[in-house]
Amino acid sequence: MNKREIEIEENFENHSHHSHNSHHKHTHKKKHTTRNIIIVLICFILVVCIGGAALVNNVLNKIEFEESLQINPDFEDSIELPDEYNYAEKEAEENFHNKGVYFQENVTNYLICGIDRGDSKMYYPRSDTMMILSVNNNDNTVRLASLSRAVYVKIKDHKSTRLNAAYAYGGPQLLIDTIENNYKIKIDRYISIDFEAFKKIVDIFDGIDIYLTDKEALGVRKSLNSAKVYSSFTYKGAGTYHLDGESALMFARLRYIDSDRERTGRQRKVVKAIFENVKSLTLSQGIEIIDELLPCVTTNLTKTEILSQSTKITKYLSWNIEETVIPDKSSDLINVDNSDVLLVDWEETINYSKSFFYPDF
Repeated sequence: MNKREIEIEENFENHSHHSHNSHHKHTHKKKHTTRNIIIVLICFILVVCIGGAALVNNVLNKIEFEESLQINPDFEDSIELPDEYNYAEKEAEENFHNKGVYFQENVTNYLICGIDRGDSKMYYPRSDTMMILSVNNNDNTVRLASLSRAVYVKIKDHKSTRLNAAYAYGGPQLLIDTIENNYKIKIDRYISIDFEAFKKIVDIFDGIDIYLTDKEALGVRKSLNSAKVYSSFTYKGAGTYHLDGESALMFARLRYIDSDRERTGRQRKVVKAIFENVKSLTLSQGIEIIDELLPCVTTNLTKTEILSQSTKITKYLSWNIEETVIPDKSSDLINVDNSDVLLVDWEETINYSKSFFYPDF
């Protein structure tokens, strides 16, 4: 333990990996950004900002503090890698069994999940969006890291597969365990938000304006047609679109036109547009958002913790905000049975994660 009071839960043994991937440096971290916070985060913070310390018990009761979903016993999502990628499975296993989780006093990490329950309201779905919100009271910085859903990981008591399967296998707790076992970063609390709330919030603001490339606009149109949902969206090639809730959600979730890395960038564009509307939020809009959003939130934060954190939101929003995507470098992206799978160098990924969340380590 050094003077900065950094602690490690267990003795963390570094292990070396031979890199099999061709990595290309890609910068994703920005300092002093505008509030480009991913959609599930901004929704939750928005509610707390509106309610503040005045949130009363009957309002908080709209939040789901106990999980109502169940594990689907028939769910199976294992990934059988081609023989030439057997090394990735071996490295994932070795990394999983290398015990130790980094944490630091005065740093709290929240796992934020965006989920789509779809037609099933009974079973845990795959997590569609995953990010870690880190509140660092040592350097007065909020750090936000999007986790790629396609990363090939080891999940306890299950075969190795993509990260987003952990939520379906065992809900938020298994996803937390999977992140800690693979990325070696401690997760303190989680917040899960159904994407249905996101659509409603965009519509409360009467839509948002975002520039779409021709490929993105075509993707939104095809997604809307495939889902057979009503939207005011009309394809007109590349340009600025006024997106309603349905089309904004389709834009944020586009996944087949490029990569998951670009997808997280689209999500941040949506959030930035929403935040611009938040600046002129009316009281009636705020009340409506609370009514629409809170029933779609599940968390293991207690009511006391929510009230306590709500008094600090203004302080947090004045802090520096840094954001990134993990892994921070391009990695081998392969397709297995029509699913994109991202193979990472775990030594590099863990070292980068540690340096991002605990920069003074």
